[in-house]
Amino acid sequence: MKPRVPQIMEQLKKQRPEHIAALDLKALPFSKRIINDKKVTDHHAIIPTGMPPRKFGTNEQLVYEAIVTQFIAAFYPACIKNITSVDGIANEVPFQAKGTQVMEPGWNALFPTKKKAAGDQQILPAFAKGETALHAPFLREGKTSPPKHFTENSLLGAMEAAGKFVEDDKLREALKERGIGTPATRAAIIETLLRRNYIRREKKQLRCTDMGRCLVALIKDPLLKSPELTGEWEKKLKQIEHGDLKADTFMAEITDYIRSMISKNNNSQLDNSRWGSCPLCGKEVIKGKKAYGCSDWKSGCPFVLEPEFRGKKLSPHQIQRLLQQHILPHPVRLENELRILILSTQGLPMDLTPPSAKRQNSEEKKNTPQK
Repeated sequence: MKPRVPQIMEQLKKQRPEHIAALDLKALPFSKRIINDKKVTDHHAIIPTGMPPRKFGTNEQLVYEAIVTQFIAAFYPACIKNITSVDGIANEVPFQAKGTQVMEPGWNALFPTKKKAAGDQQILPAFAKGETALHAPFLREGKTSPPKHFTENSLLGAMEAAGKFVEDDKLREALKERGIGTPATRAAIIETLLRRNYIRREKKQLRCTDMGRCLVALIKDPLLKSPELTGEWEKKLKQIEHGDLKADTFMAEITDYIRSMISKNNNSQLDNSRWGSCPLCGKEVIKGKKAYGCSDWKSGCPFVLEPEFRGKKLSPHQIQRLLQQHILPHPVRLENELRILILSTQGLPMDLTPPSAKRQNSEEKKNTPQK
């Protein structure tokens, strides 16, 4: 691979003379960050051949330009920023101010800076430790925005960087190199979810369907719905790779886990001695005068479950089902329509269209590409 890179750069000079002129092609800074055989799994990164493209459409040309830019940028020097952080106290309340100034753009020079990003630079004046000054305090009113829905690109990125959603440091490290799926299978996983009507396309966004929400509610084991399970398995696969764990032991653990999960599901009886666990913090739920709430409300847990939903009064038995199993096994009638009632992971009751094998089969046929 190394001998080919300077040759490709020479061929790309005709297309990007000003970008490649900044590089010494006889002494390119090869490092493990750029070329590392140990990290190659399915295939190496997509790189340009050096041959000029012919008869590309608009979208194909954009993809090609992005690959060429990324390839050249890999050999550019680092972007050096001057980051200033100031800790201060105003009226005995601590605060922090940060300033960022790009000193040497490095590889960043190859990527056009958006206006908003350019405005993010904030240069702070020089400060001396212990200095004081008068200032006019002010309040700025703002609103937080909910997390954006995934697009196919952002979901692929989240699957690749699934470790960001894991708190355990060792599991996060195990997911750092692998993520969920492989580059070759992640798109297929998303297509399977679409085909089975667990998610749907809505313009550029991917939205969860009622069928998908129902599936999530039916899965009792929280580990099965978390990237932590993938991280745990990846960690053990790495131990097998290094000879620290036997493959038979790993398979036996998976077998025991599946048996335990099936056993819990078959014995999922209600515990009549309690209402259930708070979906937000895990503490016990207690019954109040007008509603059910978290027993840790004094510490600030905001969970409250009203005994009435969309005009339907829920029985104590149904409340227990929602709190302990997060889904009612039988549809309820809401405004003359049968609906499945679930309790979301955010502690909100939701009504869904009852799942139907016939409807799912028809959706799967509709979403399956014709050969």
